[in-house]
Amino acid sequence: MDAHTQSLDFALMKAKAYRRDAERLAPYGHPDGLETAVALQLRQEADRARSARLFQIGDSLAQMALRRVVRRADKATTPFDPAHLPASRGMLFLDTPLDLPNGRRIVGYVWGPWSPRTEEGWFLLRPDQYLEPVEPPHDDVPWTWVTPLTCDESLLKLPFSPYDTLMARPGEALEPEARLRDPDNPERYRSGSTRQGCQELMTRHVRALWELLTQHKRTTVRVLSHQVHQLKPSKREAERRRGIHDSGQVENWWVDPDAGERYQEQRPSQPREGGSGHTLTVRYWRGEHERQQCPNPHRHAALETAKEGSCPHYEITIPEHPVGPADAPWSDRLRRARVRPSAKSQRTADA
Repeated sequence: MDAHTQSLDFALMKAKAYRRDAERLAPYGHPDGLETAVALQLRQEADRARSARLFQIGDSLAQMALRRVVRRADKATTPFDPAHLPASRGMLFLDTPLDLPNGRRIVGYVWGPWSPRTEEGWFLLRPDQYLEPVEPPHDDVPWTWVTPLTCDESLLKLPFSPYDTLMARPGEALEPEARLRDPDNPERYRSGSTRQGCQELMTRHVRALWELLTQHKRTTVRVLSHQVHQLKPSKREAERRRGIHDSGQVENWWVDPDAGERYQEQRPSQPREGGSGHTLTVRYWRGEHERQQCPNPHRHAALETAKEGSCPHYEITIPEHPVGPADAPWSDRLRRARVRPSAKSQRTADA
C-alpha cells in the first residue's frame, strides 16, 4: 500500500478518474482541490491495509462461497450485520481469483470501518451517473468500506491494485440478482454485465466469505477448518525493523471434508415432534444447502408475538451429509448424487 501512495503513476490514474467522475465513491468536493482529495483516499486505503488482519482463503472455501452466491441469486441477502465480519479490519487473499464478467481478476479484499466526514466532501456516483453527497451515518454506527484487489498487470507494475469500491451498511440487504444470470447457464453471469452487476457480484461474494468464516459463532454447524501460521521471532523482529507491526499471523481456511458427517452425528437420533412421521429405511446424501437459523429459539415465539419480524434469522450453510439410519442400505439416489472427492472412496466401498 505504501507503493500505491508513493506511486505518481497511480495517483495520476486516480486523478483522471476523478476528473471524469468515474470513481464510484470519492471526495469530489474536497475544499483543498483534486490533489488533496486523491492523497486523502490513498492514505485511507493504506491505513485500512496496514491495520488489517490477514486471511488466506483456500480454493475449497472460495468455491463454497461461490456456490452459496449461485444458490441465493434469486433471493434477497440477509441484512448485513457487522458481527458477521471475521475482523473489524481485514485483508483476505484468494488462492483462486474471482473472475468477473468483464475479465477482471479479483485476488482479494481489504475492509475496515468508515465514517464519512462532511468537511472531506465525499460523493457517491449512482448508476444513473448522478453524483450524490454522502451524509454521515445518523446512528453513529460506521459503515464497512470494502476494496477489491485486482492483479491486472496492465494497470501498473505492482503486485495488486485497488479496484472499485464496495460499501456495506448495517441492516442493508441486496435484492435478488437473477436478472444478471445467464438463463442458459445459471452458474455464469452474462458477459455484458454492467459495472453495477460486477459490484453486486463482488459484494455477495465477500459477504458469503465473511458469513462462512463466522458461521460457527451463530450455530454449531461449523463447515470450516483453519490453521494459524505464526512468524518465527527472528522474522517478526526483521518485520518490525521494516516498520511492520502486525500480529505476524496468517490464517488458512478451508472446507472441512468431514463437516457433513459430523453434522449428521450431532443431530438428535430421536424423531422430533412435528415431523412427517415417515421413517427412512435407506441412506442417501443430501446436497449442500442453506437454511434460516434462529438465534433465539426459546424466545422466538414471544418476540414474534410482540412484533412480527423482530426475531432476526441468519442464513447458514449446511454441508453435504448422509441422511438415514447408519445401518441402512444406500438408496439408488446415491448413483445420481454428485460425488464429493473426499467421500468418493467411502461411497464406493459402501455401495
